[in-house]
Amino acid sequence: MANTNLSAQKQAVGTSITLEQRLAAMESAHVLDESVLNQRDQAYQGPVVPYAVDGAVAPAAGTAMLTKGSIGAYTLAAPVAGSAANGGQDGTEITIITGTAFAHVVTCPSNKINGNKTTATWTAAVGNSIALIAYNGVWYTQGTPSGVALA
Repeated sequence: MANTNLSAQKQAVGTSITLEQRLAAMESAHVLDESVLNQRDQAYQGPVVPYAVDGAVAPAAGTAMLTKGSIGAYTLAAPVAGSAANGGQDGTEITIITGTAFAHVVTCPSNKINGNKTTATWTAAVGNSIALIAYNGVWYTQGTPSGVALA
């Protein structure tokens, strides 16, 4: 039955289907188990990138590890609005974690965090973090930031 669903979906979208479409079809046909879905989710997490000096945090999928040995002053550009297919960054997820016990600050353009905030300030503790997802040119928090104040 799974092959029938995949074949029908492939014909519906043309000569190829995306990985997400294929996985969705397999999931709906009960071909995937939880371990396969977890592997898929882990594959999309992106790299861990250390930031040991003041400067720009790349607005890309993955984890930014703030590792400066004193208070860090970082910037995060606003995401590009729109889907990846149209050159945008909607759906891009970035997690920013502090690897050092300093009150790091990440500044975005005006109103580009949750639509009404500009800065994220960490308390001086290792492991504090914020998870962000891009939508329509704005970074939105996912869940409650841990040890991070927004202003």
